[in-house]
Amino acid sequence: MKLVEQLLSQTQLDYLKLKGAVHLRGVFERWEEISLDHVNSTRFKRWKVYLEKNNNENLIKFQSFWNWEKAISSVDVANEMKNFYNWLSTKIHNSIATADHVEWRRAELPQEWTRGCQSSDLISVSGIGVIE
Repeated sequence: MKLVEQLLSQTQLDYLKLKGAVHLRGVFERWEEISLDHVNSTRFKRWKVYLEKNNNENLIKFQSFWNWEKAISSVDVANEMKNFYNWLSTKIHNSIATADHVEWRRAELPQEWTRGCQSSDLISVSGIGVIE
């Protein structure tokens, strides 16, 4: 029973991490859609144009986040934003591809594993909900 509880806890944690990453990516994409120019170009180019607008006013805001020894250019920030998005997408892809779509059904688990479990303990990590 202890093993089942640990596995369920880990699965729930993995699900919440995946859900958070997907939400963060959605917020990031929505902000880009609203704030960056709607030009058919790469993410790097759109960020570079955004940062160089208004006499680099946008770049100055981003420079306050980094404590680098060298001067931070729009190219540096655009690269960081592109790399952040790539990291986030990879994290989501790897989570989905490896272990986060595990579904446990009460009937498929050995009986000794399900003794004392409530149906609410059995979750679907794909976000569908409780599986009976």
